[in-house]
Amino acid sequence: MKKDNVSLPIGLVKLLHKTANPEAKKEVESIVGKEALSAPFIERVASVDDCYEEAELPKVDKIEDIPAEFHAWLLKQYEGAVVAKAFNGETRLSMRNPDQKRYQAWLRCSPSGFSYHDSNFNASYALAGDASRTLFLSPEAAKRAFEISPDTYEGIANL
Repeated sequence: MKKDNVSLPIGLVKLLHKTANPEAKKEVESIVGKEALSAPFIERVASVDDCYEEAELPKVDKIEDIPAEFHAWLLKQYEGAVVAKAFNGETRLSMRNPDQKRYQAWLRCSPSGFSYHDSNFNASYALAGDASRTLFLSPEAAKRAFEISPDTYEGIANL
């Protein structure tokens, strides 16, 4: 029995294609197109949902549902947010406010480890890696935060 309009995640289709016998491979290719199975991800991606599928990771709504491989990194992200909150008090930095200076610790990376390099702000631009919860109100606070918790920043950068 053949069904029309069957929807399968591309990751599953790729797996089926990879493990299928030659006849089944041709059938899968005729249904989804050979280019859909071989095109680089950057050409196939259209949404964040595609990223979950490609990474073969679940989309989650609760912390406890996040796969274990991300727990250590998320804990370091949380630790960095706690350090910043302690320095910033109740002031919540906003990436959307170009008039608000937000300082971050710039780190120097070498084979022997991390060291503090500088602190700077950018009033009107945001890097995708800039999380407002880990930025500071002053360069002195950014530097001191790194001095007291270099392993936090190394964990955020490396885990």
